[in-house]
Amino acid sequence: MASHWTPEDEQNFAVSTKVLTELRASLPAKVEATKTSQKAKLPFFTTCLRECLLFRITELGESACKTIKAEELVSGAVLVRALLEAVALIVLLDQRVRETIEGGDIQKLDDLVSRSLVGCRNKVTPLEAINVRTILEHATKKYEGLGDLYDELSEIAHPNWGGLLGAYGTLNSDERLYELGMSKIPLPMLLIALNGALQVFQYTYNGMVPSLHKLVEVCDKTLG
Repeated sequence: MASHWTPEDEQNFAVSTKVLTELRASLPAKVEATKTSQKAKLPFFTTCLRECLLFRITELGESACKTIKAEELVSGAVLVRALLEAVALIVLLDQRVRETIEGGDIQKLDDLVSRSLVGCRNKVTPLEAINVRTILEHATKKYEGLGDLYDELSEIAHPNWGGLLGAYGTLNSDERLYELGMSKIPLPMLLIALNGALQVFQYTYNGMVPSLHKLVEVCDKTLG
């Protein structure tokens, strides 16, 4: 670790790498329709979405750790921002599964799963992808502050003050100049965001197992 890392920074980073090791160890090789429901397709595709999110989170999280460790903090912020989007989606997915179990209406879950798996914005498929802001708004209702954190990372991800002069420049008023260097992004904020996002994902991912079993029962009952 770099010399300016605090013990808290190192602890947050260590927890993140531990979670990522556990997530990588649980990556599945396949999702089998016959292991979900013999009648309904929705439980199968819901499981597909859950597992694809696991792969995405693992890849983004590991890449974020590498860039942060290398002091490439703007790149790290971009990756953590993308990671937060995936976290928000699994939080909403978990919510929709629970709503389906409680109410028996599969429409909202089916819409979310379909538009997440095959939706797009370039009209390659007939389904339009859900706006990430919509997903974040739902997730923020459960995890307050997630939306604000995403906005902070978005400022760094875009080529404006947060991602340019604010990231690479330090004002020297006495000499009337900006001293330039690699990213000046606050490391603690980035590590806390990474750590929190990974733990929320792991908690939600693992917690969905009982709900997915119940979802099969609900969908099979709906089909008769």
